[in-house]
Amino acid sequence: MAFLHRITIDPSICNGAPIIQGTTYPVSLLIDLLHSGVTPTELLTDCPGLTREDLVAALHYAALPSSLPHAS
Repeated sequence: MAFLHRITIDPSICNGAPIIQGTTYPVSLLIDLLHSGVTPTELLTDCPGLTREDLVAALHYAALPSSLPHAS
């Protein structure tokens, strides 16, 4: 889970939803977009500041069991 340091929770951003660090992109939005068929290349093109590693972190985060503590 080396990429999870890219995920953060800040109560003042997106109502405390897990986001990609340094952005306002919620992890859930990225996962929903990927699930709906948006390609990683499209996301990287359309979302300035987002990296491939950020998408990998979002996928790893989404795969965590809900009972585990998430981002810090």
